[in-house]
Amino acid sequence: EELSAEPRVLCHRDYHSRNLMVHDRRLYMIDFQDARMGPDTYDLASLLRDSYVDVADDERDRLIALFRREGGIPDAVEFRRRFDLMAVQRNLK
Repeated sequence: EELSAEPRVLCHRDYHSRNLMVHDRRLYMIDFQDARMGPDTYDLASLLRDSYVDVADDERDRLIALFRREGGIPDAVEFRRRFDLMAVQRNLK
């Protein structure tokens, strides 16, 4: 219930390292046929808790903070709690 009540945004729904490609120094997203509205933490959790890539804790913290600041999300503690909860749900899926 808690995750389904999160703010909704357009989500890629399969946003991880294997679906990000670089060609001619430009970044491209692929495999977006499952895109739909979803929780605002879904794609970030998919990327930063990617089972194919080991992201260092300090780098993950830095990127979460950057995402939150750029998105105008004021409450760092609450956003991190929602991110961690989504990461658990996403990886159990």
